[in-house]
Amino acid sequence: MSGKSYWNRVMEFFGFKENERETPENRDQANPEAEGSGEDRVINLSRTQDVKLVVHNPDSFEGVRDIVDDLKNSRAVILNLEKRDKNLSRRLIDFLSGSVYALNGNTQKLGSQVFIFAPPGMDVDARAIENAIRGGFIDAEKEDNSDE
Repeated sequence: MSGKSYWNRVMEFFGFKENERETPENRDQANPEAEGSGEDRVINLSRTQDVKLVVHNPDSFEGVRDIVDDLKNSRAVILNLEKRDKNLSRRLIDFLSGSVYALNGNTQKLGSQVFIFAPPGMDVDARAIENAIRGGFIDAEKEDNSDE
């Protein structure tokens, strides 16, 4: 089995091509540029409309405003809280869940510490992702969930 993380297996299953994170200055430009530590990425999804999926790996609560701005701009957000402080994780999830509710979006848990926050009009079926992992469509390695 490969050493890929849960997140990488999910992204590989859906065949998403990763692009670098968009900055506020270039969100309207065709070519996004890298920002910060490179942990945040924007992924284009091919559908009838141009949908974007943004990955955030926050180290502090200060980045929550950017995450909500992405949701307000109709970008789905995957929040990866692996190896993050439990108190920070709880604050982020609470704040983002309230924001998504206010925007009439939806929230799904993809893994023990991975969540997707979707804007209105975007449905996410976390069970389909889990079934794909269990069915072998995604290279699923055993993950240590002992800290739950």
